[in-house]
Amino acid sequence: FQDEEWIKLRGTITGLIAAGFFLFDGWRGGPYIGRGLARYMPYADVDPGRMAFGMGLVGLFMAGLNYAVAKLASTDLWLFYKTFVDIVIVMLLAMFVVRIARTKKV
Repeated sequence: FQDEEWIKLRGTITGLIAAGFFLFDGWRGGPYIGRGLARYMPYADVDPGRMAFGMGLVGLFMAGLNYAVAKLASTDLWLFYKTFVDIVIVMLLAMFVVRIARTKKV
């Protein structure tokens, strides 16, 4: 497991696994992971199902983005992305998911 390509794709693989768990939990209404995340939010009106499903979509998006950067960019650029850019994107998307999870159902 010392291959450079596998090291780059490790984040994609673990991201897909985690996204799968989030999406499955969100599909069921968020009884486990979604409710656990909603418990730590400072808001009382967070829908656990929406929260889990949204975080699963974020995980899928980030795994796809990591795969694209790992395959298309150099190792140095991938390392810069993984160190500085990845966290900013995740934080912005997570704030968006919380906002969506708090909206009233129509």
